[in-house]
Amino acid sequence: MKKLFLLLLATLAVYTLDAQEQGELRVGFNAGLAIPYHGRGLSADMDIRYNITDNFNAGVKAGLAAMIREINDDYLNFNASGMGSINTSALITGDYYLNKGTSNFAPFIGGGLGCFSLINIYISASQQDDFNINMNEFNPDFTFGGLVRGGFELSKLRVALEFYLIPYTTLYDVNLEDIGRAANSYVNLSVGFYIGGGSWRKKPATKFR
Repeated sequence: MKKLFLLLLATLAVYTLDAQEQGELRVGFNAGLAIPYHGRGLSADMDIRYNITDNFNAGVKAGLAAMIREINDDYLNFNASGMGSINTSALITGDYYLNKGTSNFAPFIGGGLGCFSLINIYISASQQDDFNINMNEFNPDFTFGGLVRGGFELSKLRVALEFYLIPYTTLYDVNLEDIGRAANSYVNLSVGFYIGGGSWRKKPATKFR
């Protein structure tokens, strides 16, 4: 599987097109800032998409995000509490581009639907605490969700603002006991690039006399 993936990337890297074109394949890589309510984190994803038309493509996106939320620091008593969250996702996505082939700048709107695997753990620690979370005993929650997004592409650069819509799931303590429900929706600001699929600006047609 790894060799097949590397072969795909190598093929796309050497195969260049004159324009974003219907019927072609593209692969994108993105990294970003995950911004949940009262928190922060990082994200990364890869997407593989097929150009159904010159201005619309659809495909699959696999992502990972790690966040910390609801942090409360008590420096005087040397203790702190907060919630750590990790999610992985696999989504079917589509984007529509507002580009007529006359510029390398292509604004887009889009979205996706898919499944999420989530871990939410609440940690309350003091200087005297000694605990060890055994993740081998943890079973993540699975749920369906989606995203809506907008942004732009400039040549091979891609910038997107995404809003992930994910239902509440179980919140666990450090002993992996159910202690309530955790919100999972968040905003994600990502920057990345793609290979394959060509450039947005089309070459002018050659005129023959």
